[in-house]
Amino acid sequence: MPAKEIIREEKKTANILKAILIAVFIVIFTAAVFYFLFISPVLRVKEIKIGGNKIIPTQNIAVLASSLLEGKIWGFIPSSQMAAISLPEISRKLQKEFPEIRQAEVKRILPDILEIRIIEKKPSSICCEAEVVIQPLMVDLMAMEISTSSASAPKEQIPSAGDCFLSDEEGFLYRQSSEISTDFLPKFFSKNGENYELGQKAVSSSTIVFAREFKEKMENSKVEIVGFSFKDAENREMAAYAKQGWVIYLDLSRFVETQIRVIEALLADELKNSRKNLEYIDLRIPNRAYYK
Repeated sequence: MPAKEIIREEKKTANILKAILIAVFIVIFTAAVFYFLFISPVLRVKEIKIGGNKIIPTQNIAVLASSLLEGKIWGFIPSSQMAAISLPEISRKLQKEFPEIRQAEVKRILPDILEIRIIEKKPSSICCEAEVVIQPLMVDLMAMEISTSSASAPKEQIPSAGDCFLSDEEGFLYRQSSEISTDFLPKFFSKNGENYELGQKAVSSSTIVFAREFKEKMENSKVEIVGFSFKDAENREMAAYAKQGWVIYLDLSRFVETQIRVIEALLADELKNSRKNLEYIDLRIPNRAYYK
């Protein structure tokens, strides 16, 4: 065999061996990295740190988080391996299990710590199931040509509250609550026979803003609003119950500031000395104010 062919064969053999060695090295290196990341106990969660929670017990969060790290993926990868943990999935399941959570930030702290930071929802309103509601006889306001009403009608009473729930800023119910320490929140009573459930959207965010502003501004006129209820199927008309025992009927489609100014003017002038006998103020008709 010519010398050139021998040299060519030797180079070919050397290249093949080199390729094999490189392939073997890559396989070994990949296997080592895979083992280190997905199997080695070095990068396995040994501690779960939880912070930011005030209402939800830390132990409850820890139990759920620990349960999500149990078992194995594909039958051989421990679910507690740092590289195998799905942070968004843990966050999603925490929020699903605990409606009080607005945001759950989950992150890895190498080599073996999982940190969970909880941001809880802040209550924007309280929604109570009405146990007793006395509906007044609705007067045909359009047919009236005077600004006051002397029509006979059963006086509407402030509803009695049954079970109450806190809602977030979007109106979703996330926690059952007693009425204690919630006087600063706008309170909404359900319609007759309506029951609330956790996760339900009980009231719109715009209505919460409307009611909160109305409640705060009426305090300037020394009128304490203790609750609200809707008076029509479309939730466009709302009753505001004053602690003094009378009712203000409001139109949610109109600016709250406009209606507040009308009430303040009435209380400062025409109704200045008759608040004790007042039954209602009705502002549902634009440019009209009816009272009894």
